Amino acid sequence: MFQGTSDTPGATGIDPRAIVDCGQDGALAHQAFVMGFGTVAFSGTKRMRDKLQAIAGKCGGTVVSATIPKGAIDLVNSADPEQDARDGLATRDGPANK
Repeated sequence: MFQGTSDTPGATGIDPRAIVDCGQDGALAHQAFVMGFGTVAFSGTKRMRDKLQAIAGKCGGTVVSATIPKGAIDLVNSADPEQDARDGLATRDGPANK
């Protein structure tokens, strides 16, 4: 998943953030934090989610719901992810959201 927001100033007015979708795999979510990713989507058990939130708190990360956030560009089924990401960021309503 890829999420951007226009609330953060910058050259494009967009703050792109990668969200690593880990499904129900707590080990993968933990590894994503170790690798330096700041946001993981997790859909596993509450017990594992609580553990991951504790880990995220120690490294400044965030655990989010595995549902695609409003304004996100989901490239999982994209035939041309690079172009769809560019289009999505340029229009904030690109083809990857349709």
